[in-house]
Amino acid sequence: MKADFLLAPVAALLCSFLILALFYISTSMRREANPTEAIKRFLLNYIPYLSISMGLSLHYTIAVLQGYAGKKTPFIRTPKINLKKRSDSWKAVKYKSGKLSPSVFIELIMAAYFLVGVYMCFLFEDYSIMPFMLMEMLGFGLVGYYTFRHALL
Repeated sequence: MKADFLLAPVAALLCSFLILALFYISTSMRREANPTEAIKRFLLNYIPYLSISMGLSLHYTIAVLQGYAGKKTPFIRTPKINLKKRSDSWKAVKYKSGKLSPSVFIELIMAAYFLVGVYMCFLFEDYSIMPFMLMEMLGFGLVGYYTFRHALL
């Protein structure tokens, strides 16, 4: 059975991706002197950009909900490493807290969920939504992995 009910949401997603693509490519064209270089940069960066943006959606949602709830959260600056000479090393500086937020586990669960979605696309031979599933899986997986890695390793 084909999932015809997915055609409208997939069409809406494609339209939104095309609008984002137009915005991204026009910005890239203004930034680069060479149009060929701008198109190459666009083709290399657009899909990873979208995937990571999707993976960050949980962080954004949590931040918005905390804001609506009036929860005060600390402003944590990006650690400054203070490298002054070429011989200085950033590897000796440790800024790791050793604590994992529960959102990391939710991100990894979401990555697994979308992996199951990719499997289901193959199972039902309906590939219409598979690119989105792959992008979500990669986005949540990368954000979860790097958050986990930077907190503990």
